[in-house]
Amino acid sequence: MVVAGKAPSALACDINNHCYAVSSAVGADNYGVGATISISCLYAPNSYPNFLTNELWDASGNEQYWVEAGAISGYGYNNQNYYSRELFWEDSRPNGGSIHFHPVEAVNPANYYVAVTWAGNNTWDVDVNGNQYASTSQPMFSGGAVTLAGTEYTFNQGNGMRDIGHVYDVEWRSANGNWHPQNASMGADLPSGPSAYITPTYDASTSSVSWTGPC
Repeated sequence: MVVAGKAPSALACDINNHCYAVSSAVGADNYGVGATISISCLYAPNSYPNFLTNELWDASGNEQYWVEAGAISGYGYNNQNYYSRELFWEDSRPNGGSIHFHPVEAVNPANYYVAVTWAGNNTWDVDVNGNQYASTSQPMFSGGAVTLAGTEYTFNQGNGMRDIGHVYDVEWRSANGNWHPQNASMGADLPSGPSAYITPTYDASTSSVSWTGPC
C-alpha cells in the first residue's frame, strides 16, 4: 500500500506510519510490470488493523494512482477479516476514489506470479496467480511512473512479525507489448519508515529483490 508520508507520532512502525524494504525503478511511461512473489516466511500477529505484505507496486509519478498485487498476512484496508496468508490486489485513486482491497485466495509458502498491465480506456489488468481482474478509472502511469517490489509492514520490531521473502524476475512492459527485465534500472532503496528494521538487497543480474527480517 503506497501511503502518503506522515510525520511519525512515535518512532515505531504502525498503521499510520508504514515501514518498507523495497527496490524501486522510475520510468517515463509505464505499460506494465510483472514478477514472481516468493513467499518464504510471512506471518503477522492477529492485531487489528496491522498487516504485512510481500508485493509488487505500480504507480503514477505522484503516487496518487496505484495498483499493487502480492501476498498479505494480517488485515486488509478497511477489512475486518484476519488473513493468515492470502494473495490479494489493491488499487487507489484520488478525489474520493480511496483505497480498495481485494482478497483472492489463501496460499501456502511457494512462488506466485503477479502482473499489472495497461489495457487502455483508463483500465489496468491485474493478474494474481492466474486470476484475472481489472482496475478501472486509472489513467496511464506516465511522467516518472514508479515500480516498487518488496515488503511493507506495520509492526515494530519485537512484536512477533515474521518476514523473509523474495520478488524474482521483476520485468517491465513496453508500448509494443514486449517484456524486459528491470536489471540495472532498478535498485535497492534504504529502509523506509520510522524505526524500519528490514533492509532489502537487489540483484541486477536476475532483477530480484530479497529481504531477511525476523522469522
